[in-house]
This record gives sequence, C-alpha cells and structure tokens, in this order.
Amino acid sequence: RSYAIASQTKLITSLTIYRLMAQSVGRLTPSTLAADFLQSWPKPPAAGGNVTVADLLSFTTGFEPSGFPKVTCPFPRSGSSWEECVNQIGATPIVAAPGESFLYDARHLIVAAAIAHIALGL
Repeated sequence: RSYAIASQTKLITSLTIYRLMAQSVGRLTPSTLAADFLQSWPKPPAAGGNVTVADLLSFTTGFEPSGFPKVTCPFPRSGSSWEECVNQIGATPIVAAPGESFLYDARHLIVAAAIAHIALGL
C-alpha cells in the first residue's frame, strides 16, 4: 500500500541531512557551499555561489519565487535526471542574498539531497 505524503518528504529529507552532518558523514556541515559538491552550481562570487547547506535547509537561498514551475524535476512523468534537475535549479535567478529571504519550495531540498548523495559517494 502506498501513501501520498507530498511535502512531508521535506521533513524527512531535512532530518536525514542534519543527522548526516551530526555524524560528520561525507564532510557535510551547515556552512558547506553547494558549489563545493555540485559542478554545475555557480561558484563564488557569482550570484548563488555562496549558497550553503544551511541556506538550503532553511529555505533561504534567495531563489526567484517563480522559478520552480520552469524546472523539470525527476518525477516519473518528466523523464529528466536528478543531475538535469539540479543544473536547472542552479540556473534559477537568485533575487536575494542567501539567508535573507524565506521561500517555501521544493528546490531547496532537491539540491540539499543531491549534495548529501554526492557527499556519501552514492
């Protein structure tokens, strides 16, 4: 039997990543830059280059609010890969400095999960 848990996955993903950081698994810390793990992610000083894992987990990256509908993420109906999705998210305009504005949206945890996946060597 399956259940649609939708946004509850955000809590599960966040707690898992926090647990990995607490156990010092995969060199992850709250101040880890997305750019340190994601080749396609903007590098400092470019906009978005200083987005941290803490910014991703707190939904404060500064992403443009209307960017998500333009991103094709890896759901069965889209046919895109996780890497393609993260690349598209990395190309989303940053309209506020990381840490300054809250935006509840799935892009943050998609990127955080990709970082955790890479950090663990999966």
